[in-house]
Amino acid sequence: MSYTILASVLVPIWRVLERNRIDPEALFRSCDIDPDLLRDPDARYRIEKNDAMWAAVLEATGDRTVVFKIVEQLHPSTLHALGYGWLSSDTLNEAFDRFQRFFAVVSSIDGIHIEREDGELRIWGEGLPEGQRLKHGFLGHEYFAVVLTEMVRWLAGYSMSPLRVMFEHPAPVDCSRYFEYFRCPVEFSQPGNRLIFDLEGMDQPLPTGNARLSDQHDAIAGDYLDRLGMSSISDRVRRWLSTHLPGGNVSQESAAQAMHLSARSLQRRLSDESQTWSELLEDTRRKLAQTYLASDPNLTTGEVAWLVGFTEPANFARAFKRWTGMTPTEYRQSA
Repeated sequence: MSYTILASVLVPIWRVLERNRIDPEALFRSCDIDPDLLRDPDARYRIEKNDAMWAAVLEATGDRTVVFKIVEQLHPSTLHALGYGWLSSDTLNEAFDRFQRFFAVVSSIDGIHIEREDGELRIWGEGLPEGQRLKHGFLGHEYFAVVLTEMVRWLAGYSMSPLRVMFEHPAPVDCSRYFEYFRCPVEFSQPGNRLIFDLEGMDQPLPTGNARLSDQHDAIAGDYLDRLGMSSISDRVRRWLSTHLPGGNVSQESAAQAMHLSARSLQRRLSDESQTWSELLEDTRRKLAQTYLASDPNLTTGEVAWLVGFTEPANFARAFKRWTGMTPTEYRQSA
């Protein structure tokens, strides 16, 4: 199976090469990567080309810790709509969930894994299957770790650091740059690649949070994945619900029909993603209600109730209290 990566992740590398007076166009062409791909925000390239690319970058720069210079050139657009959706997340927990949900925008390798236990959030990406691993893949793992750490600092401030960082590959000769950047223990030759953060405070509202913006960026990311045939069934259901909830005329059967599936097939495919229809319905209603209440003061509670599929405002108010611990009015005043 051929895996692909979003070409815009190469833009920060291009800029570092330019700053080092290295011809980025010639370097990428030598690795069979068309430089024109970097000018197309939707373009992708095959992941196996990363091996030659990282080898060429190492040789050209002579810098084993080049990823720390690359991350200085990171921009939200590097990650397409996912970057902007991350920036407008209401909390860090929401941002991590968004990163997991839409990481396929960046890489088609299946899966970002998140564990929340013992006061820690542990996140890692699915690696290439055995037999397809790249000689210089360790630089891709380091790039992932510094990019995600930088993105967390965008939201939580530059004093924020992981609790610890783990890499599968052996330690370089000089580890000082790793400790300087991550400001936490960095362990090499570990069983897996992991970033571990403190869970405390991850549900605190962020001053940059904007539910309406994040919903728009989620829709752009979802549309992009749909065009690539990479969208999950749960995301397709969420988007269907968002457009059909007003008035309350939604059902699992009608959603399945819209997706050319039987209700049983839809249920089975949701189960494969550890989701259920009722969970998606509740979650979509909650997020939409929070967006409407926070962003449009002209909407009455009754109008918001109708927009998220409730025919009776009292039923909506009870549901909203259950979801958030606040009444709709209290939530609007606190937003």
